[in-house]
Amino acid sequence: MKNLIVFDLDGTLAESKSSLDPEMAGLLNSLLGIVKVAVISGGNWSQFEKQVLALLSHDGRLKNLSLLPTCGTKFYQYGSDWELLYSEDFSDEEKTKIISSLKQATGSPDLKPQQTWGDVIEDRGSQITFSGLGQQAPLEEKEKWDPDFGNSRCAWAVRPPLTSPSMASIKVMGFENSGTSLALPSRR
Repeated sequence: MKNLIVFDLDGTLAESKSSLDPEMAGLLNSLLGIVKVAVISGGNWSQFEKQVLALLSHDGRLKNLSLLPTCGTKFYQYGSDWELLYSEDFSDEEKTKIISSLKQATGSPDLKPQQTWGDVIEDRGSQITFSGLGQQAPLEEKEKWDPDFGNSRCAWAVRPPLTSPSMASIKVMGFENSGTSLALPSRR
């Protein structure tokens, strides 16, 4: 039997930035009674609270759940409450360089959509995130804006200094510290 099962959140357990549906929440609750589970996503802690934790039973099974926001650059486990075990945050200087590079790269008229929903560049502490249409863009708009990832590749090509880019399935890119990858948390 496996000791740990790892899931991606957006696009696997739930639609992009959506809560678990009741069936998935029930299945995850059941699985937590059997084996340890980790959920990883590019989203920040607040998304995990809304998308996952709000729908799970708040009982002893949570001790079998590990949450890895911002592509695993943060790690939370449950004891009597949720505890942040690590966060590989950028320094203020690193954040400034990365955000400046992204603003420069995405300043092209070809990358400027007619409408945005929320912040296009978000500082998540351990990850700087670029969302071409903004953090709150509807899924159907994201799919129409960049169907072949061409717009996203333009921003990706810039690769801000000090970072390793990661691309989500729905037109969002995160930039983490160099050497970070989705495999890193599983090695810890």
